[in-house]
Amino acid sequence: MKGFFRLTALLFAGLFVFLSVIPAHAQQRQLASHRWKFATLAPDGVGWARHIKGIVLPAVREAMEGDMAIQVYWGGVMGDEPEYIQKMRINQLQGAGFTGSGAALVCPEITILELPFLFNNYNEVDFIKSRMSSTFDGLFRERGFFMLALVDQDFDQIYGINKPIAKLEDFQGVRFVEWYGVLEAEMLKMLGARPITVGVPEISSATRQGVVDAAIGPGLWVVGAQLYTVIKYINPIKIRYSPSVIAVTSSAWDALPGQYQQAYFDIREKVMDEYSRLLRDDNERGLEAMYNYGLTKVETSPRDLEILKAKTRPLWDAMVDRLYPRELLEEMLGYLDEHRGTGRQVRGTWSAARPAAPAVPTVETPAPAARPATPPPAVSSPAPAPAQSVAQPAQERRTWDRKELILAVQNKLKEGGYYELAVDGLFGPRTFWGIKRYQKDHGMAETGAIDSALLQSMGLE
Repeated sequence: MKGFFRLTALLFAGLFVFLSVIPAHAQQRQLASHRWKFATLAPDGVGWARHIKGIVLPAVREAMEGDMAIQVYWGGVMGDEPEYIQKMRINQLQGAGFTGSGAALVCPEITILELPFLFNNYNEVDFIKSRMSSTFDGLFRERGFFMLALVDQDFDQIYGINKPIAKLEDFQGVRFVEWYGVLEAEMLKMLGARPITVGVPEISSATRQGVVDAAIGPGLWVVGAQLYTVIKYINPIKIRYSPSVIAVTSSAWDALPGQYQQAYFDIREKVMDEYSRLLRDDNERGLEAMYNYGLTKVETSPRDLEILKAKTRPLWDAMVDRLYPRELLEEMLGYLDEHRGTGRQVRGTWSAARPAAPAVPTVETPAPAARPATPPPAVSSPAPAPAQSVAQPAQERRTWDRKELILAVQNKLKEGGYYELAVDGLFGPRTFWGIKRYQKDHGMAETGAIDSALLQSMGLE
């Protein structure tokens, strides 16, 4: 019984990341110049609400100087996550708290963090976040969203209803809930399991009705859905890491005054570190509560773990150009090698703060004075630089402004199959990687920069 009450106390803690009401009183809402509508699958007043209201909300109030009102639609009353995205695109919603599955619908490249057995622990997760935050910021911007925060959902465990699942043989023919998309489905197939696609609202009923035999997910998802009364076995193996994302539309973010944007960035890392620390503690307590409730802990031997890793490792490469580009995978693996001390060097990575990538090319001499680094709020859409000219014969000299130049390059990349997103004049990771691929195929130095050699090759100089 004690375990039951502990589980109830953790109801829906941490699975879905969300932002809450700012400010509290109607009079303050009337005075606020900026208004956002948010949606989340999480219900109000339970679990992680105490951390959101105790950590995130005071930070947002501080950054926005009280000049922001956010109305939150709790518990899926605005639909599911695909509906959130649709409503954000037509400005019915300005933001949402997404699960790892929902975040992948916004930005498929985020699935690279969910590769099976990619991370060994949270130290590695935190290192990758520290090295690649600007890359993920840029990827979300290219999709029309601004990432307020990239935080944890949890390391996911394996849950069995009818039998323990500890080694490769145990997966054979087992019907697993599949709600994370193609990456999860392909992983389960590689392990010999049968993925059964189920929408988030139907997971609980499908499990209780015997439609599935097992599931992969965070412990607090099991707690929140109260599936601990049906599930009998827990394998706490770290089969994958799942992120959560708080995002708003780019238009909503760009409408904020620059001082609000900068003030939020000044405190974002600290707030999200504290947020994740508390979430990880709660996840551990959730697992312990389920063990106390009577669920059986299943252990995978080191040898069987290596077999599972070897079986799923080809999936990392199989998802290249299906969910994420090769360059993103190489960047992340390079940083992991760096952290693990293997000495692999990371080269040619995109960074919003690296002036070579977004700079307008200049070939004249002397070189123009260096521009200051782009501030964080403008991660993939920095303010236009002063127009500069590309060297041409005097009678044919053409002057480009920065956005015009990027638009022209993106059009050429798209014509050649090197770029698939909207031609928008914003220099982000996908544009950078597209340029690198073009340069490689045309025997040029792979800098990812727009320079005179690239323009000449494209017929733009």
